[in-house]
Amino acid sequence: MNRRRYLECVLVTTSAALAGCAEEEDVGYEETPTPVEEQTPIEGPMPDLPVAEYSDEYEASLEDGLALAGENVVTDEETFGEALEAHGIEIDRLERVDRFLFLEYYSGDPVRGVLLDMGYVVGAYAVLVDAVDDPARLQVSVLDDAGEPFGTYTVYVAWAQQFGEEELSLENYGELVFETFKTERS
Repeated sequence: MNRRRYLECVLVTTSAALAGCAEEEDVGYEETPTPVEEQTPIEGPMPDLPVAEYSDEYEASLEDGLALAGENVVTDEETFGEALEAHGIEIDRLERVDRFLFLEYYSGDPVRGVLLDMGYVVGAYAVLVDAVDDPARLQVSVLDDAGEPFGTYTVYVAWAQQFGEEELSLENYGELVFETFKTERS
């Protein structure tokens, strides 16, 4: 009996001692924010605010390529090249070989970037595909100032035709081409 009584007392005492331990207690911990450091402005030209999205600029240059190439009446590869040069794209090579139309052009102003000229070329190419009976796939190399290729992209005839037939939106057409864009630096 003593043993039973002893165990009962131990259990009652232990459960009374541990009764408050099951609940979490808020000790009032507050997170202090880290101080904001003042940023040193970068050197060089600052963009106008709000900063335009690359995709918006790319689509605008696609629209420019469509409009200006249409105004310059792109009817064949030669007039395609003339429309690009009228836009300020310096062409090194524009040549059709079988089912391919090879275009090599200089990237131009590094501050401006590659996307604007790329969009213009892609837009003008859609006008070319619509104008000719036997369009060729456009293989493009973008050249640096030394004449070395540092970027390439491809525009498939089917994409330009689907865009012309309104099966692809301007955004989707441009995105398909942009996904083929590859760069490399030596």
